[in-house]
Amino acid sequence: MVKVGVAYGSPAHAVAQILEECALRYAAVLEEPPPSVIFEDFGESALIFSLYFWTNLSPNTNPLQIMSDLRFMIEKNLREAGIMLAVPRRDIQFDSTPPIKVEFASADETPLRAGLQRVRPGSA
Repeated sequence: MVKVGVAYGSPAHAVAQILEECALRYAAVLEEPPPSVIFEDFGESALIFSLYFWTNLSPNTNPLQIMSDLRFMIEKNLREAGIMLAVPRRDIQFDSTPPIKVEFASADETPLRAGLQRVRPGSA
């Protein structure tokens, strides 16, 4: 299985078709059972697809190499079709409300000196 994340706005059906075609063109991928593509999720920064395929394993077969070769094929074919692989995206939103006004007073400006009257216990 190979996972692929493409940029939002990509044509999902075209992505699925490219993934399937890449698997079918790769000699180590079996035609039966046929490869299948699943549109897995709407990810945080990508549309997530998984390409499922079968291959015959032998002592000379390197499954990691098969997955790597498929990824190279997929990247090339997506790029040629104008479909971008996903990159993490962060939207930053700014609060446009005015900030709270904060003023600092000098150490000798206590509330008593700033014109406030002192309240004595029992006088209120």
